[in-house]
Amino acid sequence: MSIQHNDQINGYTGSPNVAPNKYVTLTGTISSVGQIVTGVGTSFTTEIYGGGIGDVSYVNNGGWIFNGTDEVVQIKDIVSDTVLVLKQSFTSDLSAGTALLYVPHSRTMQMTLRSGDGTGTVNGVAIGTGGYVGFGFTKSRNARIVEPVIIDGNSDSLNATQMLGVPNEAQVDSDVEVDTTDELGLITYSLYGDTTFDISVENSIAGNTDLQNNVRLLNLNYLAWATGAVENWAYYLESGGDGWNSQEQDAIDRNLDYETVQGGELYHGGVPYGRDFYTEAVELMNGADVTNVVLGVNIASPLCPYSNDGATPDIDWDLIDIGSVCDDIAISVERALNAGLNPIVFECGMELTLNAWEDLVDKTGHIMNPGDPENGGAVVAQLLTWTNTTSSVSIITTIRTLCPNALISIDSKQWDNGTGNYPTWNDEVSSIAGDDIVLRQYYQLETVDLVSYATGRARIAEYPDFFTFIEDTDFNGKKTFISQVASKSAGAIKNTFANGLLICELYQVLARESALRGDILTGITHMNLITMLNENDDFTIKPIFNFMIVLGGLFTSNMTLVPVTFSDADIATNCVVVAFNTATNTRISILNPTANTYTQEGISVNGYAKTFQTTQIYSPTLVITDTNQTVVVDSLNTITIRPYSFSVIVTTN
Repeated sequence: MSIQHNDQINGYTGSPNVAPNKYVTLTGTISSVGQIVTGVGTSFTTEIYGGGIGDVSYVNNGGWIFNGTDEVVQIKDIVSDTVLVLKQSFTSDLSAGTALLYVPHSRTMQMTLRSGDGTGTVNGVAIGTGGYVGFGFTKSRNARIVEPVIIDGNSDSLNATQMLGVPNEAQVDSDVEVDTTDELGLITYSLYGDTTFDISVENSIAGNTDLQNNVRLLNLNYLAWATGAVENWAYYLESGGDGWNSQEQDAIDRNLDYETVQGGELYHGGVPYGRDFYTEAVELMNGADVTNVVLGVNIASPLCPYSNDGATPDIDWDLIDIGSVCDDIAISVERALNAGLNPIVFECGMELTLNAWEDLVDKTGHIMNPGDPENGGAVVAQLLTWTNTTSSVSIITTIRTLCPNALISIDSKQWDNGTGNYPTWNDEVSSIAGDDIVLRQYYQLETVDLVSYATGRARIAEYPDFFTFIEDTDFNGKKTFISQVASKSAGAIKNTFANGLLICELYQVLARESALRGDILTGITHMNLITMLNENDDFTIKPIFNFMIVLGGLFTSNMTLVPVTFSDADIATNCVVVAFNTATNTRISILNPTANTYTQEGISVNGYAKTFQTTQIYSPTLVITDTNQTVVVDSLNTITIRPYSFSVIVTTN
């Protein structure tokens, strides 16, 4: 916080008063009972400023009431012209007919009171002849205004030297304090996205405005198409096609029966869809006001052919039709741009290091040796950077030419999948030059993690291992794109309230650690829309949906991680708290995984009071294995952190 060094000097002589700001006598008289002050002929709402109790426009009216002798108490809320609420009671209630002595907010950050003849007192204590006493705070995360002190000049002349803070804002003490001057780390990218994978499989989503409206509520920064292993079968066609637009030749090259494939993950029963999934995904994005898109790149089209079937087969790089891959990319970009979409990430390959290596290489006429180093990341790296007789440009060069500001996500070995058959994979693909190259990762909650709320939290608590993995030298300093955050498989708490809490906590932790570790994550993609929407029930919502709506209020691009402190230290101890500052506001997320209730009064940013809005989801039954949930949005100055809740607080001034 900046402190303006324009010294202000006030002199005080005679009867009791208040410093650094003197009291002013307002219209009418008052009396008090506890914290409630009742006025006669008063005009609180116009002379002090106010509104209905907790009104967002008036929660920071501030100021104090002086009893005329020895006590000053801060105002908490204005109810009406004749009723206001104090933060605490006077030691003795004010009697009827008491003059309304109002002490306005000061901008004083530091103050020195100096005595003349020594008869003056400050808070009932004599200063002494020529003596002085100082008040205030230095520039720090706890910087705030000087609170009023009671002075009595008597025959003395008490001189006050004041150092003022930034004008035009009221400074107050608040239970929640944010310091945006202490920047802990940066988040550049739009981390909050989802995938459209499988959303069209069972039912067409074309023209479904209810679905579009629901997705709009999520406030997603981006949507992705296509993802999962099906990405290695998907094509983009200029005029649209059928389903994933899979090609029979792909199945032949992989030594698979196409009808069998169609009856599996591609066609679900062997019946053609008769509609193009990419077309429907684009329509969904347009209808839901999502403008950023992550595009999958089928680098396995065509497959890498082998020149022989020996014990150590060699890929014939001259036979690979790189040009057709580049053409497919160009079609995907053209269709996206024509629809008003902005491609921000290209996912090159999916699950190649898991069980989908066969999706990349020609298996006809030879037996794969998955342990062969040639079948590792070196093949992917060369495929992405290779040019031959079919194309004068590489896949990566094509992407960079079409979308120079986009990131290029390359399939990599996963954190929790061991070394597997390809121990050098990540080192090989991360050696591709360019800051736009990022390595794709998962962070998923599996069946074993969803046995209970505790086991899920234990999985999330493994995040240091995850970041150690992606910060390893094998990554060569490359950043990471998380393409799937999900609750996979089955488990006792899947699709329950606890499951939603876990997803929110995972996002909080990943975002916080990314900021602390040099902006290392370039996206956190939830998987997928059908985990939140019932595809076989006209896309009605599932329990996770409302959690994601609340979570969507936290994320934007270019956020700075900043510290936040609470008057109740147990909040920092027991809750997961993350605060970000943006160009327009400050955002605080609080996840309470306990049965405790916490209450905090007010928020200040750099010592200045802020109005704010709180959105919170909690379980009214406090049984986290239930699906019951309630979402509240309030603008009260009081923050109630309910048991087992997730809150996002956004400042509004």
